[in-house]
Amino acid sequence: MLKHYDDFELEWGELFRSSGNVEALLKTNDNQYFSLVNKTTVYNFFTDYKKRFYIEPIEAFEPQSRKKVKLIGDGKRTTLEDITTIDNQLVAVSKKNFFWKKETGFYYHFIDPNLLSVESRGFLLGRYNYTGSKNGFGYISLTSDYNKNLAGIFYTIPSEGFDFPRYSFGVLNDHQELLYKNETTFPYRKKKLNFFDEYLTPSGDFFVLAREFTENNNSIWLNEEAQSQIRVFKVEDGELNNFKINQSEFILSEINVVSDENGNLIFSGLYSEDEFSGIHGVFFIKTDSEGEILNKEYHPFSVDFLNLGKSSWAKNRALENDFNGMPVDGLGNFVMHDLRKTSDNGYIGVAEHFEIEKRFSGVGTPGASNRIDTYFFYDDILVYKLDSLGVLDWVKRIPKSQNSINDNGYYLSIVQALTDNHLFLLFNDNSKNYDDLNYYLNLEFPKTANFNFRKNTIAMTKINLEDGSINRFAIGGKNELSTVLVPKLCIENRENNELFLYSRSSNRQRYGSILFKN
Repeated sequence: MLKHYDDFELEWGELFRSSGNVEALLKTNDNQYFSLVNKTTVYNFFTDYKKRFYIEPIEAFEPQSRKKVKLIGDGKRTTLEDITTIDNQLVAVSKKNFFWKKETGFYYHFIDPNLLSVESRGFLLGRYNYTGSKNGFGYISLTSDYNKNLAGIFYTIPSEGFDFPRYSFGVLNDHQELLYKNETTFPYRKKKLNFFDEYLTPSGDFFVLAREFTENNNSIWLNEEAQSQIRVFKVEDGELNNFKINQSEFILSEINVVSDENGNLIFSGLYSEDEFSGIHGVFFIKTDSEGEILNKEYHPFSVDFLNLGKSSWAKNRALENDFNGMPVDGLGNFVMHDLRKTSDNGYIGVAEHFEIEKRFSGVGTPGASNRIDTYFFYDDILVYKLDSLGVLDWVKRIPKSQNSINDNGYYLSIVQALTDNHLFLLFNDNSKNYDDLNYYLNLEFPKTANFNFRKNTIAMTKINLEDGSINRFAIGGKNELSTVLVPKLCIENRENNELFLYSRSSNRQRYGSILFKN
């Protein structure tokens, strides 16, 4: 199934059926694609969920024979925690709890995906004693650099009582070598860190970002904590240093990081004026590799943009406050998806409105039928463009409405691809938002995305990097594919200007590709 458009070609493979759940798509440097599949059979029904993984090579948009992934550490079966690619091989981290010894072992594995069977005996990163319920890791991350030649490992080691929190980190290369591995302690008992992002440069400098929290004495809620600073951990030549980003009077609500050609760090994202009012604008902070700030810019949104950009319930609340003489609140909760350098040495940022709501139904008495449902909301997209000095060229809102219940937002959110001149965004939408020629109806508050045969469609949004102009249209949907796009599992192939696609409905599945022309 091949379609030709002005800026790209869209191709879908044949429909296939599978009882396995695709957990991730992986690409090696020789442009081979693999899927990480979790499949339950009568033989592994009683085994740990993280031990049921298979690797499927993908050729001509069709899955090939499965290869079971069996990870071994200290002679025992371990559970998969994270996986990425280096060059043409897979790299995984796993762990094993030795309950009788009250120890946890942590391992790294190099896997050749082209072998007929995949059994990897891991290299030990460390074994740690624990007491009580502290038998796991608070944060585990495995990330690779842009060129897929290095991988960084970072994890927290749980502590008991008033112990100082400990962290372990290391960097692997494509020759299956652990370049360095070290452990350190963060010497502040009353401060709490929430790690949320990692960045590894091709030269091997490894940065880990964390939010630092302190006790909030102004809160009416017990044990409430307030965000204090963004702390950046830098791993260089096996040593761990850290520095703070001075936030002045603003809270950096969402932040991503890239590096420029001189090795300086570019931090950018969305900021808030306080903990409760939502997003108020875009920021740009440039530091050297040691954390010294070289440039800082804050760009507030206009009142008109704030009013227009709110979801329907937030918009009504803001207007009510304005009529009472109170300042208009900011936008709601957003998450950063990407921060990328553009061909003109500027920067493009992509964020999405995201909320989780829990709803209780029932009378709440013991023995009664009570239920708690979790609702996921993925709404408007924010895209902004900065020049090389951090000056805001433009900011755009792409209206979108998506929600689901008790599924972790499986079909929601977006996938993006960046070319020299355009940013492309893909997401599920409602066909009623488009005319008979598949062009968007320019609705400020569009109908909520649908996933049935009649109303589901895939939205393609093309944004010109020079002026921010937007062209939005539909490129097919479930009625044509018999499957629904899963944006969270689609991946970008930057070298080939390609998006590799995955779609699913029940046990029906399909792979596809979008190849961009520039």
